Amino acid sequence: MKRLKFISLLRRFSVPILIYFIGITLLLVLIYYEKKYAQFKKIDQKLLKASELVPQFLPPDFHDRALDSLSITPHEDWKNIMALTKYAQQFDVSFVYTLVVKNNKAYFTSCSTTPEEIKHKTTARYFTPYPEASQELLNIIHTKKVVYETTTDRWGSFRTILVPAYSPSGNFYIIGVDIDLNEINAFLRKELFYLIMSGIVLTLFFLPTIIQIIRLDRRLTNFLKRKIEERTAELSKELISHKQTTIQLQQTIKEKEEYAQKAKEALDTKTNLITTISHELRTPLNVIIGINTLLSQSNLSEEQLDYCKTIENAAKQIINLIEESMQIYYSQPERVNLELRSFELSSIINQVIQQHSQVLRHKRLQITYNIDERIPNHLIGDESFIRQILFNLLNNAIKFTDKGNITIDVEFEEILMKENKIIIIIKIKDTGSGIPSEKQKQLLKALNEDSLFNKSSGLGLGLTLSKYLAKMLQANLWFKSEENKGTEFYLRLPLQIGTANKNPLDLPLIPEDAKSEKFKKTKFHVLLAEDNELNVKVGLRSLEKFGHDVSIAKNGKEVIQLLKKHHFDVILMDIEMPEMDGLETAMFIRKHPEEVGHKNIPIIALTAHAMPSIEQKCKEAGMEHFIVKPIDFNELNNLMYKLVNKR
Repeated sequence: MKRLKFISLLRRFSVPILIYFIGITLLLVLIYYEKKYAQFKKIDQKLLKASELVPQFLPPDFHDRALDSLSITPHEDWKNIMALTKYAQQFDVSFVYTLVVKNNKAYFTSCSTTPEEIKHKTTARYFTPYPEASQELLNIIHTKKVVYETTTDRWGSFRTILVPAYSPSGNFYIIGVDIDLNEINAFLRKELFYLIMSGIVLTLFFLPTIIQIIRLDRRLTNFLKRKIEERTAELSKELISHKQTTIQLQQTIKEKEEYAQKAKEALDTKTNLITTISHELRTPLNVIIGINTLLSQSNLSEEQLDYCKTIENAAKQIINLIEESMQIYYSQPERVNLELRSFELSSIINQVIQQHSQVLRHKRLQITYNIDERIPNHLIGDESFIRQILFNLLNNAIKFTDKGNITIDVEFEEILMKENKIIIIIKIKDTGSGIPSEKQKQLLKALNEDSLFNKSSGLGLGLTLSKYLAKMLQANLWFKSEENKGTEFYLRLPLQIGTANKNPLDLPLIPEDAKSEKFKKTKFHVLLAEDNELNVKVGLRSLEKFGHDVSIAKNGKEVIQLLKKHHFDVILMDIEMPEMDGLETAMFIRKHPEEVGHKNIPIIALTAHAMPSIEQKCKEAGMEHFIVKPIDFNELNNLMYKLVNKR
């Protein structure tokens, strides 16, 4: 009976025990290889540091003279050997030497020695051949790259660094430094011993745990048996009131369904509210940007034009803020498409500073910026996201700085030639109040965690947006702060290297066959379907600036009536209109082209709704393009040119 119980326990706990031992083994193996990697990395750093000073222990013109086997006297060679031997002992390495490659063969030009070699007269002298040279060593004359390798030759097995170098006159030679692998292996054997002992100790600690688990299992089994018996008796009694229990359960389910429905309705209400706010903000902003554009095209002084530019930048900043806030609200960063365009970083910084010019003057703050001269003028990235991050960080710096100055430094970190990328660090430093030490930990945690919304994070909307946008750009955002001295925010940003060419989106959409008759039309008869008087005014004036003939329809029925009476080249269709909205109108035009007298006429949706679902509905209704307000009429004009002349 006891034997059967033991076999039963063994079967029950064999898998967990096996998993434990496998886990311990894998953990020890992983730790061992990590230590091995760290040791080799440490050795490689030591080799590299040792190689840097080797030329100082040889005559300056040594490799200018070391041209063949007779160029250096034995006396000078032995002097060099002694100098390198002393250096190797000081740096605690096995060998230090220099090589030249002639006719695809390697020769020592100088090499440290050991007492053993001196005793047996086996020291490598000047121009001693090195037949064990690896192909990587011989190729250095072509690749000019530093090589790390593990080699075995007549002297033993070593970890080696080979560094290309040039004499003052330009003669190429190779600097080599070796460390005996026996030293490395001794260290690794010692670490392996400690790891094995750790595994044994962990196993010994685990044995009492196994015994306790077996005892606990027995107690738990007996306890469960008692509970099952008691519960069986209780269930026998509860069967009598089964009907009443079922009714209560149904009521509970019904209540939960009602709660779930209310929660869904609340979420829908919240979503609709956010969408409505976005829509209602975009509509007046469309008018502001449009009127400001028309105003800037009139006869204004340079100061007035500067005011117009400030209004334009501020309005665009609001639009970007709305769009990015919507993206954060829906918490779907994987659906965000970056708009990669060529831009000048200095232009973005100047725009951001210009947007804060009034408050800077009001607070009498000085602001300067500097861009590392190694950073190209033209870069490629999402200009809008970068501008929004800099806007938020500069806004924070101004907010918490009452006197002093603010500096923006753009530093070069590294260039990735294979990927045609550059990594820069943008630092915004202020002399403000700084961040209290107890709050710094909270902010650092909030910047590093994945969640976008956290009421207790203390980030605020500006830093929340910046954190989110930095994540989209695969950038890193962090800060340093000292109370009463100021704060430094850092943005580590990877960007593609651009050219001086203009953005494709900024170029006019002129077809290749521009000489053909069908591509010569530049002024169109436009049907603008819009019920908002302010939007009508902006659209009409802006389109007339391009020389287009514009007709206005305030609802879908008027659109159809005008199409039957006149010929139009393109329709600009608002989505929300009384009597018959834009979607219904577009579907009617596509289903009844003969009745309205226009077949395949381009329809461009104009809307303040920025949701993907609305865009999909526009496509299903037959609209070619979807433009979210506020409207860039230059881009709209180029789009109309392309669509009209494509037919």
